[in-house]
Amino acid sequence: MTFSCGHYGYVGDDPAGVESAMTDLGRVATGLGALAGQVEGDTRSIAEHWPAGHTGQVAAGDAARIGGALGECHQAFARAGQDLEVLYEVLVVGRRRVDELNDAHRVLFEPENTFEVRPQVTFGDRGLAADIFAAARARSGFDSVADIDRAYAKVHAHVVEETGLCNELLARSTAAGSTGVSFARPLGVSKFGAAFGLLGGWAGPEVADIIAGMRAFPTEPGAVHAAWVALSPDQRNALLVGAPGRFGNLNGIPAKDRDTANLVTLKRQLGLLRKASDATGIQTPNRPEDLDRISHNFLVSLGDYGLTVPEVRQALLLDRQLHPGDGIKAQLLAYEPGAYGGKGRAAIAYGDVDQADNIAFAVPGLNSGLHNVNNVASDALHLFLQARRADKAKTAVVAWQGYDAPGFADVPFQDHAEAGAKLLAADVKAVRTTHDGAIGGKLTVVGHSYGSTTTGLALQREHLDAYADQVALIGSPGIGGDAKSSADLHLARSQVFVGSASHDLVTTMADSLGADPSADEFGESVIRFKAESVNRGYDINISDHSLYYDSANHSESLYALADIVTGHGDQLGDNGMLAAPRHTEMAGVHYRGVPVPRVVDDEASRTPTSGHDHANDAGGPSS
Repeated sequence: MTFSCGHYGYVGDDPAGVESAMTDLGRVATGLGALAGQVEGDTRSIAEHWPAGHTGQVAAGDAARIGGALGECHQAFARAGQDLEVLYEVLVVGRRRVDELNDAHRVLFEPENTFEVRPQVTFGDRGLAADIFAAARARSGFDSVADIDRAYAKVHAHVVEETGLCNELLARSTAAGSTGVSFARPLGVSKFGAAFGLLGGWAGPEVADIIAGMRAFPTEPGAVHAAWVALSPDQRNALLVGAPGRFGNLNGIPAKDRDTANLVTLKRQLGLLRKASDATGIQTPNRPEDLDRISHNFLVSLGDYGLTVPEVRQALLLDRQLHPGDGIKAQLLAYEPGAYGGKGRAAIAYGDVDQADNIAFAVPGLNSGLHNVNNVASDALHLFLQARRADKAKTAVVAWQGYDAPGFADVPFQDHAEAGAKLLAADVKAVRTTHDGAIGGKLTVVGHSYGSTTTGLALQREHLDAYADQVALIGSPGIGGDAKSSADLHLARSQVFVGSASHDLVTTMADSLGADPSADEFGESVIRFKAESVNRGYDINISDHSLYYDSANHSESLYALADIVTGHGDQLGDNGMLAAPRHTEMAGVHYRGVPVPRVVDDEASRTPTSGHDHANDAGGPSS
């Protein structure tokens, strides 16, 4: 069966229908298993109460045979569910691959056709046509449309083969376990859920209807949450497993449920990796660096399972961040491995977001993505651990790799921050929506580097101030937009905290990215805290930009941030953590008779301190 979805059609049944059948099968298997156990117990009871006599023996024998038949049925349905699970993975991977091939076809078809058939008509310049064709080939990943056709034929054949195999296995399982309801011939998978309706009461058509009508599911977080809590637990579980990519990333779904769904996506990726390894006899990679030591042929073969090397690397890296140890709970609040052209999107929370008294979002900057999600994850984890020492109240810290962060070429511009601001405000709003009651403490957004620009624009243009209680801006290259003070962010002075290391090169870049929030008028309207590192460079440098979450040295910045996110920002002065804003003065140097302005930062002449740890009773630096 093929469904139109572009130039190349989807092959096989709808994965959502297969998931619905899997749900029905699970219920049947569970019910039959319980019934078989009950019959077994009753059989023993018959033998105990009627130990002698022909009639008693017949009764016990009949009961035992019925119990055995029920046990066989239970095993048959369980095997059928496993067969469908394999087919589901094949169908999902096949559809993803078809989507990729359709994208490649859209990119390559016109340039190839123009260059090969009619270059003089469109361009009048064969050289230009050749350049465009070459660029399209590089972008699509294929040398020709014919290569894409061959790749599609391979996907088509693989899905058809697996579907046929699944039908054969289902026929064997159902025939072996048949007790009055016979499925002796192979069934089309799309009809499987309807067939189980014959069993009466086991099927769940309401779940299938919801999956089939996912497009009608609400999108506004409040409406999503209301619809979600109205579902039964079985319905919610079916949706989380049947459509994990949708419901794991839908604002309004509680954090624990999003975590369940996104782990399904991640585990399926890792499961496909294991299958690829088993098929080629290669030991399954467990760490991203393992991929650097594996043969090229194996890496190429990943495509047969719908995987790419970057996706596998990202999945392995992400999986490691979800197991920090020390009994720390981690939640995968968002996971879209294909987002942003393959760069991916994710959000990892340390602590229970829906139960926490204090919540912080750690927003990273330049060149961040799933390829280095360990950076923002480790920063968030360090803040979580220090916050846990600062206050006994429950705190959750979200490593929010939720937007398309810019690379070096795009960092001087605000485009990525404007797009990210919308996503950030929406995700913070969603946390407010799904939290179990009002948040008792503070919800803080900590924007680092370009992430501070994203945060600033979210405040100015996306009403982030309606959902966040306060913000902390560290290593900021500029606040974005036209803001000149905290009032332009729609926040009071007591709600805006700024950490800016004096030797951090990035903090001297404020121009195209807006005002420096630590300087002059803006600096007077916020609370600046100490953020110098004992490992800072001798002069202005880029290395200092990565030291704001320095846990190894118990840095000033990390200590202050822990106070802020736990709602104790008013204690920064008592703990000796306040810093004066930078200010601009006219230097004695003149250029063509005009005085040259100079930024003066008293923090540059101060000796940095370390050893700050909220585990210490005094709260100050330890010896």
